[in-house]
Amino acid sequence: MAQNELNIIVCIKACAYQINQEDITSQQESCGFNTFDRTALECGFRLRSEFGGRVDVLSIGPRASVTEMRETLAMGADRAVLLQDPVLKNYDLPTMARVLSAAINAMAPYDLVLFGFDRDTADNRQAWPLVARMLDLPLITEVQRIEQTSSGLLLQRSVDQVQTSYGIGLPAVVAISSSEFTTRELGVFGISAAFEDLEVDIWSLSSLNLNVNTIKDQETKLSSSQVISIAPKSDISRAKIPSSDTVKPIKELSLHTG
Repeated sequence: MAQNELNIIVCIKACAYQINQEDITSQQESCGFNTFDRTALECGFRLRSEFGGRVDVLSIGPRASVTEMRETLAMGADRAVLLQDPVLKNYDLPTMARVLSAAINAMAPYDLVLFGFDRDTADNRQAWPLVARMLDLPLITEVQRIEQTSSGLLLQRSVDQVQTSYGIGLPAVVAISSSEFTTRELGVFGISAAFEDLEVDIWSLSSLNLNVNTIKDQETKLSSSQVISIAPKSDISRAKIPSSDTVKPIKELSLHTG
């Protein structure tokens, strides 16, 4: 592998939006993956385009998720792995994180694990810390820009008008902000390809040497990252305060943050 190439794993979540009511026992579902997961996938594609390497996609979901995984291949993913096992039908967050962590390790070597960021989804926000902790990797969320350095990555995020830069070594886990990346459209030919026989790897727990007991017994570790700088998004924020009869008029109030 060339020095600057990045092997990237993008974790997406298949969401059921329709169930076949005529055959409840089959639990046949139509699935799609979230918009913010598409954002993480697009970020992976752009990083591959800039630095080289590969983009693999990983998901836990029902068999119906194969169509969505084929769509990621049609969009340009190098590999798609779907974790599908009866035990995972009603999984909780710790179980999901343990299985994802085991699958990520099985897909090694990798440099970067990407998730999509969504402030409104509680499960989504809790998934990355668990996975990062179990992999013993640093985690940065709400990332809006990624640059590669000689020692790893330089990440930028902006939260509550404060822009922060982080230096982080590889491998690492990163949650991508949906505000910075516009996802690509498949088009007619891409949609057609998504329904062709594109190969999706189907893994079960046994594929990862896991069973119901082992996924409950794994221990987790903490890791850390280094903050390089914290700076206000703009130097000065100004707010105008109306005058009153009882208070001396204030024409302008300058708020300095940092």
